[in-house]
Amino acid sequence: MQIIDSQVQEQVIDPHAATQSTQSAPQAAPVQAEDPTVALPKYKALLDAGVITAEEFEAKKKQLLGL
Repeated sequence: MQIIDSQVQEQVIDPHAATQSTQSAPQAAPVQAEDPTVALPKYKALLDAGVITAEEFEAKKKQLLGL
C-alpha cells in the first residue's frame, strides 16, 4: 500500500489547485470555436458508443451550429 502526502495527493487530483506559491498562474489560451464538420462526427461517435446521451449530443450539436 502506498502512502501519499496530502499536499501531493491534492496536486495529483487537481494539478491546477491553488498553492502557497506567490507565482501568478499562467493565462488560459483563448478558446477557439470547434469546426462543426470535424466536431459533430466525433460527438456522434461518442453517442453511438454510449459515452454521451442523446440529450448531450443534441445540446452540443446546437452549440456547435449556433442554434
